Amino acid sequence: LAKSMSYDVIISSVKHNDMGGTAAFRALKEAAPKTRILLTQGFEYDAGHTVVNARQAGYQFPILFKPLQEKILIQWLTSDPPPARTTNVAG
Repeated sequence: LAKSMSYDVIISSVKHNDMGGTAAFRALKEAAPKTRILLTQGFEYDAGHTVVNARQAGYQFPILFKPLQEKILIQWLTSDPPPARTTNVAG
């Protein structure tokens, strides 16, 4: 879908059943290079080091922790550029 459609933003979890989070981020970045990609994560351990690998692959935004808070999500979606990295974006 990212190749065939145009999106302003893609919100993706770092944990996927069918592919690793790093592979998903890289595929999205390649398919939609001008689209803002925001990664989300629960509070589980990131065994695949997706966040570290995504940052090495060019991810520059903070990670949105689940459950997402509407106020923070709207702030990130409407700011240009998104807010700088924070240590606790869940609230």
